[in-house]
This record gives sequence, C-alpha cells and structure tokens, in this order.
Amino acid sequence: MLYLLQALSWWWLAALALGLLVGIRARFAGIASGGGWLMLVGYLFLLGALAAATSLLPGRAGLWLETALLAVAAYGIGCGCGCVVGSLFGGGSPAPSGDITAAVTEFSAQANALAAAAPVAIAANAEAQTLLQSPPAAPPLVVEPAPAPRAEPASEAEKIAGLRSSVEAPPAPTPEAAPSSLEERSGARPPSIDRPQDAADEDDLRLIRGIDPTLSHELHEIGVWRFSQIAAWTPEHLEWIARHLRQRSPASARFWPQQARLLATGALTDHARAVLKGETPPQADDMDKLVAWMARLPRLVAPGAGDGLYAGTRPAGLPEPSCGESDDLTRIEGVDAALAARLNGLGIWDWRQIAHWSPANARWIGAYLALPGAPERQAWVSQAQALAHEAISS
Repeated sequence: MLYLLQALSWWWLAALALGLLVGIRARFAGIASGGGWLMLVGYLFLLGALAAATSLLPGRAGLWLETALLAVAAYGIGCGCGCVVGSLFGGGSPAPSGDITAAVTEFSAQANALAAAAPVAIAANAEAQTLLQSPPAAPPLVVEPAPAPRAEPASEAEKIAGLRSSVEAPPAPTPEAAPSSLEERSGARPPSIDRPQDAADEDDLRLIRGIDPTLSHELHEIGVWRFSQIAAWTPEHLEWIARHLRQRSPASARFWPQQARLLATGALTDHARAVLKGETPPQADDMDKLVAWMARLPRLVAPGAGDGLYAGTRPAGLPEPSCGESDDLTRIEGVDAALAARLNGLGIWDWRQIAHWSPANARWIGAYLALPGAPERQAWVSQAQALAHEAISS
C-alpha cells in the first residue's frame, strides 16, 4: 500500500482534484443525495479494505484491489472538500432528503482511517505469514529425497549409517524385460548441454568432493557444465556415468548430486572453499570419513506453503550458514540490519547465495520484503558477486 501511495502519487492527486470539482459542482447545483447508495459504497469500501489488509486476494488481483481502494479514498476526500468549499462560497443547500456534505465528510473520515490502518494490518499479516512459513521451533524440511519423516530428528550416527548403507547396499533393480541395446543396459544417459558461451556461466565441477581435474574434463566432454545438471541426476544416470567415464567413477559419485544441489544455490562446503582458494584437498578419501563428512552438510530448506503469494520464485535457503559463518549482508547497498535479519530468516546467509539468484528469485525477494523492484534497481546480485569474489581473492 505504501509503495502504491508513492509510485502512483500523481494519480491520487488527479482523483482528489476530480472529487473536489464534483463536490463543488454538486454543492452549487443543490443536488440532493440519499444516504442509501452512499452507505452501500461505504460498506463495499470497508469490505475491500478488510480483504486487502488480510491479503485475501494475492498477487496481481490484490494489487488492483489496493489501487482501487486508494483511488476511491482520494476521490471521496475530494468530494468532501469540494462540498465544504462550495458551502463557503454560498453554494446552494441540498434537498431535504439528506445532507450530502455531512455524509461525504463522514465517508471521507472513514476512508482516511481505513487507508491509515490498512498498511499496518498488511504489515502485521506479512509478519504473521513469515512466522508461519519459518517457525523457529520446528526443524526445517529438506528438498532432497529422504526417508519417511521420523518422530525425532535423526542423530549424526543414524545419518552416517543411512549414508553408508546407500553406498554398500544399493537397491536391487526391479525385474524388467531384457534391454535391447547397449545404451539401455548401461543406464540412462543424463541430459547434456552445449558449453556456455560465457565462461562465467560455467560451474567449477572440482568444487564437488570426488571430482578431480581429470574427471571434470571427462564430464565436460559429455556435456556436463553446471551443478544444476548433476543435482538432477538419478541412480540410472549415475550408472551410465560410471560405465562411460574413461577414469573409473569413484564410489563418492553417489554423493555428487547432493553436493551439487548445495553448490547450485551458492553455498560452499569446506572442500569447495579450499579449492577456490587454490589449495589441493585430497580426493581419494576413506569411505567412512566421506560418509561422516556428508552427514554434516546442511540440507536445503523446503519451500513454504505461502511462497506462491509473491511474484517470482523463492530462492533456496539453508537452515544455518554452510561453513558455520555468515557474511555481512549489510555491505550490500540497500540492505540494512532489519532486511539482513529477514533474509537470514529465509535461509540467506552468504553473498554467494545472493550472487546465484535468478531474475525470478530477485523479483520474489522484492515482493516478499514489500520492496518491489529494489533488488533489481540496487543491483543486489552484482554487488554480491563482487563481494564474494573479493572474499575468495583475499
């Protein structure tokens, strides 16, 4: 509502001026006004204000509703002021059926009160939705495929046991008809893409623990350039990869998709951070150490039920910083301490996460924070990219 007041201020002035002229004209013409239709308009305005305050109509419909309410309020205020001005200059009095000046003035006062209260109610409703979407006491859900929900969070030992069993005892294939080709016997080939024209659009696959420079080159040869591709791999894709890589695929390949899903959001693991700093972390790890390391990685927060109320797409978040420390988001121009706290509540902790936002993500964040267009105008993404590059280079 406040954004509409600022962005369309000239339209509200025009509606106010139109109401002023109509009020003066009605006063001088001595036009009578019955209270019935005015009461009907008042009730409709009240219902519309309540619908806007409770976000009953989300998205574009809610925006049009708020615009109409502000226009009616401005017009009603203008009519009331016009009647008062007309009476001061000797305008004719209305017919005995009703006092239009008093009725319009009362309606204007109600409109002012509702217009002032609506932003407060909308803000309170937005905060309530935020609390419902990310309650502090409930553990976050995960996006990745997981076993059936447990009554209590699994301990680290249980996580390690589950990851180890997925490696040591892979599920047996379901009986099917004999495959008719080598391609079918070797699993399903994962989708490939052409090499991005801009080198900045290529992901460094070496950030995934278990992929060395040689494996990274072989993956490039079969059209794998982005974390998002590996994140979407199925067990059948992994089977195909294991058969077609010239260098035998290590057992850690089962954990590549989970790491890729994390890295695709801009989050870093300690292994990925070491690679970016030019260090050479060990690639051939003991399986027990690798399983324990994977169990400590954070899981992505699942989308909330109310995410669809805002335009765009909610960016993926983490329940806690990926490496235990968060970046100072207030170094991004346009992000103050209050906005940084709300971004943390969405699971946004690092500059790299913001640097990986798509245009749809930036649009969703602007709508959620009641600052539509601010992330794009203030270039939050490019600022975050520069800060993340500076942090790695230092």
